[in-house]
Amino acid sequence: MANPGTPISAANCKVRIGGPSNTSALVLYCQEWEIDPEVNYDDTTNFEGGGFGQQTGCINKAKVRFTLWWDRGANPYSNPLNIIPGTPMLNVSLFTNGVGSPGWLIPQLDIPRAPMVAKVDQVLKMTIEGMSNGAYSFPSGNT
Repeated sequence: MANPGTPISAANCKVRIGGPSNTSALVLYCQEWEIDPEVNYDDTTNFEGGGFGQQTGCINKAKVRFTLWWDRGANPYSNPLNIIPGTPMLNVSLFTNGVGSPGWLIPQLDIPRAPMVAKVDQVLKMTIEGMSNGAYSFPSGNT
């Protein structure tokens, strides 16, 4: 029987702004994050392909979304986080199992949207939607 693998809980995931090794990195108290890396393909189908389609990968990019609760002591729209649409977030780290575990590193995350939701029976929440600007790193190693 094959080893089914070892699942890992998302309970220890972390988000830091300012880089993975920066001890003064800012904390986002996220309840959820997701990253969607993708590559755009251009059609390169030609007469020599024997009737089969062909394509070439051209542009790599990643879309990121965070859901977090509003920290009463640190307005995310104010300094130091300054999560304002049009203002980039620099050195964003998404850790899979605590700070220092394998994770994503996005040197510049452009923020087109940062909506806030208020529901009477829940904590204040906001969502940050972003997209990589330039290169980014995939997680490597094991937790």
